[in-house]
Amino acid sequence: MSNEIPYNKVFTCKVIKLQAPNGEYIPFEYLDRIEYEGGFYAVLRQIDAQGTGAVEDGIVILRVDEDPDDPNAETYSGIESEDTLRAVLDLFSDRYKKGLVKINGK
Repeated sequence: MSNEIPYNKVFTCKVIKLQAPNGEYIPFEYLDRIEYEGGFYAVLRQIDAQGTGAVEDGIVILRVDEDPDDPNAETYSGIESEDTLRAVLDLFSDRYKKGLVKINGK
C-alpha cells in the first residue's frame, strides 16, 4: 500500500468514520497504522460515542485491506487471531512508549 508509515516516524492522529452494521457512522481517532507479517493494521479509538465529545478508554485494532473498487480507499475488518492481535498491540505499545504516536497531543 502506498500509505505505509515507517516504524520510526511519528504518526499524527486523524478522525475517520466507520459504518456500523445498523448503518450508523461512528467516529474513531486513527491512532496508528502498524505493519505486521506483511499486513497492515489500524489502531483506533472511538470518540464521541454519546455525542458529548468524550473519548473512549479502549482501542480497536482492525485489519486494513485495499478496496477493490477504489485504489485510494481502504476497508477494515476484524482480526480473528488472538496472536496477531497481541502482536499488533505490542508493536503499538512500543511505538507509543517511544513517543512515535501522539494521543491528544501527548
